[in-house]
Amino acid sequence: SVLPLANNGISNDYNCFQISTTLSVDNIYTSTYAWYKKHTVQGTDSTFLDSTSSIFLPYVVPEDTGLYVCHININNGCIKRTYYYRLDGSCYQYLPVTLKEFSGHYNESNAILNWKVEAGSDIKRFVVERKYNSGFRQIGVVNVGVDPPVDATYSFTDAQPDPLFNYYRLKMVRYNNTVVYSNVVSLSRLKEPALANIYPNPVQDIVTIEFKKAHRYNIKLVTLASHVLKEFTYNAGIGKRLLLPRPKETGTGIYIIRITDLTDNLELAQKLFFR
Repeated sequence: SVLPLANNGISNDYNCFQISTTLSVDNIYTSTYAWYKKHTVQGTDSTFLDSTSSIFLPYVVPEDTGLYVCHININNGCIKRTYYYRLDGSCYQYLPVTLKEFSGHYNESNAILNWKVEAGSDIKRFVVERKYNSGFRQIGVVNVGVDPPVDATYSFTDAQPDPLFNYYRLKMVRYNNTVVYSNVVSLSRLKEPALANIYPNPVQDIVTIEFKKAHRYNIKLVTLASHVLKEFTYNAGIGKRLLLPRPKETGTGIYIIRITDLTDNLELAQKLFFR
C-alpha cells in the first residue's frame, strides 16, 4: 500500500527576490519526480529542471519567476500527482481584491450570478452564499484555475432560489486563506406593485413607501412568524411618500410589510431585508 501525500502540493520557503528558497514536495519511498518550469499551465514552453523531491533556487531573480510544475510517480505509476506553484517574488504581499462586476438575473426558475475580478487578485476560490433567516449560508463553490486568464469571468446557477426575494454575496478566499466579502446582490421576481413602491431593500434605517392612489391604507410590519411589530392606518395622496423608521426591536433578518388599501380592499405583501 502507498501512504497518501501529506502536503498535497508544492511548499516554498520564500517567495521573495534576492533570497534563496527551496521548492519541495513530499519525499516518498519508491517515487520518481520531474520538475519543470513554464509560463502557463497550458503552455508548451516547459523547461526540465530536476528529478528530486525538491529544487533549490539561490538568490531569486526575475528570471526565476514563473510556474513551477512537479510530476510525481509512485510505485511505477500506481499513483500519479501533478502540483503547481507560481513563483513571482511578491514576498506574499497579496494585492487587494477588486470586484469589477457582480450581478444576477433570473433564467426561468434559476437565478444566475455573474462576476469578474481584476487580474492579480490572487483568489483560489469563490464561495457563493445566500441569505437565510439565520444569516448567509454557503450554496456553492467556484474554484479558480492555477493560471486564470486576465479577463476571466465567473458564474454560478442557483437552481432552487426563493420564489420572491434572494440575497447573494461572494466569500472570496485568497491563497493565504484570508477572506474578503463582496457586496450583496438582491434579486426579486415581484413585478412593480399596484398599490405602492417600497424602498430601499435591503433596509438600513428607514423604509420609504410611495403611494399610487389617494386612499386610506392599513400598514403592518410583521415577522416571518406573523408577529406584529408595527401597525397603523394612513391617509395617502397620489405620489405621497411615507418614511417609516425601522422599529428598535428589529434585528438583522427578513420581515414582511403588508399594505392594505381600505378603499379598494387590495393588499400588497413584500419581504424586507433589514441589515
